[in-house]
Amino acid sequence: MSEGIREIGQEPRTNGAQAVLAEAGTKEKNGRWRAGVKLPVVEPWPDAVNGAVLLDRIVYELRRFVVFPKWAAEMLALWIVHTFAFHLRDVTTYVAIESPEKECGKSTLLTVLSQLVNRPAVSSNISSSAFFHAIEELQPTLLMDEADSNLRARREMRAF
Repeated sequence: MSEGIREIGQEPRTNGAQAVLAEAGTKEKNGRWRAGVKLPVVEPWPDAVNGAVLLDRIVYELRRFVVFPKWAAEMLALWIVHTFAFHLRDVTTYVAIESPEKECGKSTLLTVLSQLVNRPAVSSNISSSAFFHAIEELQPTLLMDEADSNLRARREMRAF
């Protein structure tokens, strides 16, 4: 995957699951503990990037690992690019990956997405407080495996 990304003008980087723990954590003056997680920062490519080529290459990489229904790979490619530019808008969106079948590749897709999105943080079971702290402090692209069952089980998280 890294070679294809270099071809379109991006350098490969570590994913959220490989984020470096700077330290076990630090206690702030207000008594709150701050996580020692640092997410990778992607520097913009210095030259212009052909958007059509970029999107085509992302679709190609997605389809290497996952079988999609019609237009799903293209939609995810647009969403991946969106993760790098969402801060330019007042409103953003989320993607929910659902399937009536178990073992159909949803976790595989999350793993692939974690290599392509901006500031990935992967979680399979996150507490309500950790969810809100992660968003506030890290501003990640939060990739949650089994989010449907984990979020529905917590009343304060049902809106998500």
